[in-house]
Parts: sequence; structure tokens; C-alpha cells
Amino acid sequence: MAGRAAGHPAKALQVVVSRARAQLGADLIASTPTGYRLALTEDQVDASAVLLSAAASAQRARAGDHAAALASAEAGLALWEGPPGGDAGLDDPLAALRAERASTYRSLARARALALARLGRHAEAAEPLADLVRERPRDEEVLVELLRSEAATVGPPAALARFEAYRRSLRDELGTDPGPALQAVQQQLLQGTAPVVRHGVAYEPNALLGRDDDIAAVADLLRGARVVSIVGPGGLGKTRLAQVVSRRAKQRTVHFVALAGVGADDDVADEVASVVGAGESRRPRPASPPSPPTRSAASRPRSAPARPCWSWTTASTSWAAPPSSPVPWCR
Repeated sequence: MAGRAAGHPAKALQVVVSRARAQLGADLIASTPTGYRLALTEDQVDASAVLLSAAASAQRARAGDHAAALASAEAGLALWEGPPGGDAGLDDPLAALRAERASTYRSLARARALALARLGRHAEAAEPLADLVRERPRDEEVLVELLRSEAATVGPPAALARFEAYRRSLRDELGTDPGPALQAVQQQLLQGTAPVVRHGVAYEPNALLGRDDDIAAVADLLRGARVVSIVGPGGLGKTRLAQVVSRRAKQRTVHFVALAGVGADDDVADEVASVVGAGESRRPRPASPPSPPTRSAASRPRSAPARPCWSWTTASTSWAAPPSSPVPWCR
């Protein structure tokens, strides 16, 4: 049989084509003037489909659609039956074609790891990102996401230690520093390890009941305003509300400044600046403070001095407008 097939190669090919059509469909293999060809589209051939998946994943990642980028990367990786380059030693056309696509599969593995990290799936992303960094230690885009994933899963100290090791190796080998994106992540991690500080915020012996909507409203205003005023009659709970908001504020440093001894509106900003360390108060403190309306303020001067966030409370409805200040006031 082998001898007859070798003596009649065209006949042997026709037999193979006939059997393939019988099993896979008559339209799968098309006849041409010079022989036969597979009548398949690009997405039906794994060697071509993987290129389409890689291009789609890259395009969606650039557009910020990381979920779609992940789906495209995983679709491309599903076409690979083994590790990239695993059959490169085989001497046949299929093995050669698969070997040509090995770099594409590696790019898909990279795209998948980056997409996982950017979707916040840090536990899944950490190990493949670490593998990629070992393979290409100067890939700073991957290293950025690895630092974020390690900070989220192991802790900021581990991520900072990795950054420092990279910084040292870069300085020793190339005489340069990490790129801006890596340095920005390092600063974020350093800020994340700073302790939460609450100056002047009283301990809460019991929960503030029935004020959840008020707390949420003031906290929401503080995210978009430099100053928020809480105005109402005495005994309404304005100071307690400001204390609760100050305690829960997302700012890492909060100052709660009591202004009971301030007798003039013009002295408010000076008093606050003195207490939070933004300047020295020029107003002498009276021996016995007068009895103005009770006021208090919470601020975040040190974590972002250009955008202080203050909460203001008054104990009298006579304060129809906030006192004067060099910064805008918002109700």
C-alpha cells in the first residue's frame, strides 16, 4: 500500500481529500487549478485567529475596556495547546507555523495579566505578572501593575521592597532612574503606608443614630468642596455630625479645630491656620473667652495643602452666611 501510494502521489492526495470531505463537509476543501485549499476564514484557523485576538486585545486595552481586553486575550490563549515554542523542534510545516506564533502567545499572556490587574483582580494577576517580570525585568508597564497587585495581596511593604530592588539595579546597571509611572506608584504606596491621623477628633462612645443621610450628604460635599457649612439651631447635633464626618473622612490627616474662643469672623481663618500649622495666629487669646456661637472645623491641610477640606458648624441660626475667609466657602 505504501509503495502504491508513493508511485501515485496525486491519487493518494485525492483519496485523503475525499475522506476529509466525507468527514468534515464537502465545502471544507476547495479545488483550485493548482490543487486544493482549505475554504476557511481567518478566525477559523488558529494560527490566524490568534493574531486577530492579539490585535483586538491591544485595541481594547488602549480604549480602557479592560474586561473586553481580557476576553480577547483569553480567547487567543485558548487556541494554544501547549507552552509557546514547545514543538519548535519538530520538522514539519505546522510546527514551523506554530513556532512563528510563539511571540504572539507571549504577548497575549502579558495582555491577560495586565487586564486582570487593571480590573482589580490582583490575586489572579500577581503570579503571572511576577513570571513576566522575571522574563523581562525592564518591562515597567508590567512592573507597575505587579507593584499594585502585590500591595493589594501581600502589602505595600513588599511592593516597596520590589521597587527599591529595581531602582538599585537600574541605577547600578544603567545609571538611570525608574520611569514616571513607577515613581508615581511608589509615592502612592508610601502615602498608603502613612498612619491615619485625627487631631482633635473626639472618641465616639456610642453610634450616632438616625443621621446616616446627613453623614453621607456632608461627606459627599467634602469630596467636591473646599469648605462645607453645617448651620442650624443650638442642640441640633452639628458638632457631633462634624466629628463623625471627620472620623470617617478618606483624608489620611484630619484636624478638628474648636473655635469657641473666636469672637470675630475675621479671626476664623487665622485661628484655623494657626492650629493646623499653616501659619501663626496673630490674634492674642483672651484670658476668658467671650460667648460667641459655638463653632468647630475639620480640615485636611497636610496631605493636600492646596485643597483644604473644612467642616464648619455653628450653634445659632443668626449665622445666615459663613464667616469671611481667604478660601471659598460652600454650604
